[in-house]
Amino acid sequence: MSSLHVSALFVYPIKSCRGIALEAMQLGERGPLWDREWMVVDAQGTFLSQ
Repeated sequence: MSSLHVSALFVYPIKSCRGIALEAMQLGERGPLWDREWMVVDAQGTFLSQ
């Protein structure tokens, strides 16, 4: 039987931007809290990526 090991936890509050390292993670109904909650768009509503 294999065992799993979590070596790092990150959340990405803004889609396609740098993540934030965590020591612990809170989970909500849709997964990690604050993960990919927002995205950056231009004046026309087009998604912007880094």
